[in-house]
Amino acid sequence: MTAFRSLSVNEDLYLILLNQAEASQSHVERVLGKKLPASIQQQIPIFLAEDRIEGLRDIEHLVACLDEIPDYLHLPFRAAMRLLRVVAVKNTARSERTGEFINFTSRRFRYTKGTNLARRGISGVVLAMALDHTDTQNVDVYTANSEEMAEKINEIMTPFLAPLAQAFAGKLINSERDALRAKDPHSRVKNDNSRTIGNCGTYAFCASGYRACYMCVSFQPWRDAPHEEVLEEVLNERKRQKVLGVSQSVIQATDILLLAVQQVILLCKQAKPEERGEVEIG
Repeated sequence: MTAFRSLSVNEDLYLILLNQAEASQSHVERVLGKKLPASIQQQIPIFLAEDRIEGLRDIEHLVACLDEIPDYLHLPFRAAMRLLRVVAVKNTARSERTGEFINFTSRRFRYTKGTNLARRGISGVVLAMALDHTDTQNVDVYTANSEEMAEKINEIMTPFLAPLAQAFAGKLINSERDALRAKDPHSRVKNDNSRTIGNCGTYAFCASGYRACYMCVSFQPWRDAPHEEVLEEVLNERKRQKVLGVSQSVIQATDILLLAVQQVILLCKQAKPEERGEVEIG
């Protein structure tokens, strides 16, 4: 079964293909010594298998060959590769990455096209269609992050991610005796396991829950509190959501919380050696 798909091309490429198609039709007419009917002209491929053209006797023989093998006159794959190799040898362009002469291959052209489209944000069904794929199962190879893309992503996202790196806005304390409300048991913040993780430094009403405390300026987490339990809880929740097929945007809603908890844990690890008069050797 043969399937055709229409693709948009710019004017420059269209004119090149049109001129090549007309040249191929003229070549066949010269070999046969006759003008081809319009119906036969449309069956002449843009790129010819010239050795087969030379073997044609007349238009009737041409029609018979096309009826038996529709792609009889098309340039074979191996011949196309040989032609591409000739162009590659004459090429003087060098790779920016290696400095070596660029080796032209059909796979390289296709991969470059796919990667360039992916860099412009084109993905999924649209990318598959542009590459003439019937589905999206093989387009990942073009959207995989290259080193160059990773550097660009890092450059673009750094200004936005920098504030998130300081997601924890409170103040780490050694114990409850250092808290602003040290003598108020109602200031204690407990996790789901009823274990105290710090103190609240404000008397304002709050119904956000203990997890929101990690992003609150009034939160005073204890140095030796079980913050790892909170981290594990958040990570397990994200895993459950992923298994259940929850939208990625919903899962990412806890990104800032995750960063805040991780920052508190890091601060606790850094504070413990200082408190004990120890020195970390790394």
